[in-house]
Amino acid sequence: MSKTISFSGWVSQIPNAMFNKWVKNGWITKETTHIGCADKNETQGTKYRLSKDGDWKWVPSKSMVRRLTHEGWTDDEYTIQLVKEELYEKMRNETKKWYNSVFAYVKKWLNDNNFIHLKSGSFDGGFCVESNPNLEHIKNWGAPLADEGNKVIQIKEKFGRIVVYFSSTTPEETKKIEEFEKHVSKKFDCCADFL
Repeated sequence: MSKTISFSGWVSQIPNAMFNKWVKNGWITKETTHIGCADKNETQGTKYRLSKDGDWKWVPSKSMVRRLTHEGWTDDEYTIQLVKEELYEKMRNETKKWYNSVFAYVKKWLNDNNFIHLKSGSFDGGFCVESNPNLEHIKNWGAPLADEGNKVIQIKEKFGRIVVYFSSTTPEETKKIEEFEKHVSKKFDCCADFL
């Protein structure tokens, strides 16, 4: 099953194969769940977050965590793997490229199976489909404008998941969508939610 990670707070659910490659290459550890970009003055590696009286402190070792907890700091049990900027960008770009391939595959299937009917705009901005052509986000931002027979309300990435919202589907169409959802989850080792 896919691995949930965050890049400086942005949650992604990437395939195990991608995550394992990063571990094998020594970019991150197998325990990594949060990845951050190290500043020029920061040391790379795992940092542990502690808190006390509303303040946070990041420390580079478990021994330091133990020492500071004796001084009244609380171990938040939140760690981040800091990596060089070029490596951080490389992992982010690989993740983005993977998401783009999943979304392209899903959009093609939805078009080929007659679920998407738009007069203008696209789903690329994450907007919901609207039926009023005079709305500002239709006119100025490229939000999708529905055409007759459209059944897809929105396509987006949400907390790492591939999410597609539908409207007015028949029981037969719903069954077909559920089968495709399982197919996408398995093919891309991702979390697809087609609602």
